[in-house]
Amino acid sequence: MNTGFPIQRGGFTLLCDLDGRVKTVMSNQIVSEGFIQEGASFFAILDRESQNKGKELFAEIERNQVALGWELNLISAASKQTDPMLLVINGMLYEGDVVLMGSLSASELAAYEEELTRINHELTNTLRARIKEQVVIMQDQARKEREYLEGFSKINNELANMQREITKKNIQLRKLNDEKDSLLGIASHDLRNPLNAIMGFSEFLVEDLQNAISEEQMDLLKTIYDSSRYMLGLVNDLLDYAKIEMGHLELHREQTDLQKLVERTVSINRPLAERHGILIECHLLGASWMVDVDRIKIEQIMNNLLGNAIRYSPSGSKIKVQTEENSGWYWVRVIDEGPGIPEEEMGTLFKPFGKTSVKSARSEKGTGLGLVIVKKMAEGHGGAIAVSSKFGKGSTFSFSLPKPDRENGD
Repeated sequence: MNTGFPIQRGGFTLLCDLDGRVKTVMSNQIVSEGFIQEGASFFAILDRESQNKGKELFAEIERNQVALGWELNLISAASKQTDPMLLVINGMLYEGDVVLMGSLSASELAAYEEELTRINHELTNTLRARIKEQVVIMQDQARKEREYLEGFSKINNELANMQREITKKNIQLRKLNDEKDSLLGIASHDLRNPLNAIMGFSEFLVEDLQNAISEEQMDLLKTIYDSSRYMLGLVNDLLDYAKIEMGHLELHREQTDLQKLVERTVSINRPLAERHGILIECHLLGASWMVDVDRIKIEQIMNNLLGNAIRYSPSGSKIKVQTEENSGWYWVRVIDEGPGIPEEEMGTLFKPFGKTSVKSARSEKGTGLGLVIVKKMAEGHGGAIAVSSKFGKGSTFSFSLPKPDRENGD
């Protein structure tokens, strides 16, 4: 290799400032005299590749006080065609300056440092002390890394064990939940038939024995009828809720005119409202709204919202049912003049068995499942349930259905 240098065995020792300017050539046994000059930049004798690396070397020395085993290429100013000379360099911070020691290899650099012991014992001892400190720091860092890895491995194992336990518990919970839903469905189904019979017979007796029994006996019959009707409603809600929780919400869709369905449901509920002195007004848009829905489920949503409005509306008030078309949605709203719902209790409306402090106008009890069920039914159709209320002023319950995409032929 033609380096362009009169190579000798040994090395060089330079004292530089932190910017790389050579302050003193303390020893030079490897390159020709005058090649490394005092006052010149150390980086000027490095090839282009090593210049940035040399600056990184100085930065590490300033940061850690010592840097070991850096390889840099020196170039000769005599000819641009000569190959660079690779040197191994150690450096340390000494009284605010940088001491660089370089040689052709790590072994020759070690031998050169031994030779310097006889030349400048204090400087060499300082370098060795710094090297020893750096080794201790590196060993301490390695120990900390081992401890960190051991701790991380322990935590990771604990997390894996916890994950397995959680998975096991989730499987058990799903099994228990399925068993609960199945038992609830069976129990509710077996209760429905006898309750239907009790309610039907008690209703017949109430109507047929108006003038044949005492007032006290009639009150008892009405209590039987009201209780059986409430229990049947609860059983029906429990059946619907159990099916929904098991993921068995079945929708039998068919083309239905939503406007006519709303009008029909209002007419069915109007006699009940009139018995309590409540007027139902129906404000529908003129055009037909053809939607692909489960007609029975949509009627159930309407009956629930109207039933709640009638239950909580005082005599002499009115309920408005209106339809709106807005941004790709059909909305059906039921607006009452009841007591309204306190703002802090709005969050309980769509929770299973959620109850508010608002009392029915006729002391009628709800199951606490109706709104949960109709919310799921609306969402099953791609729609939603919404509520707004002002305490003491009334409430508005609404449900939406997506408008068909006519461009796709829906």
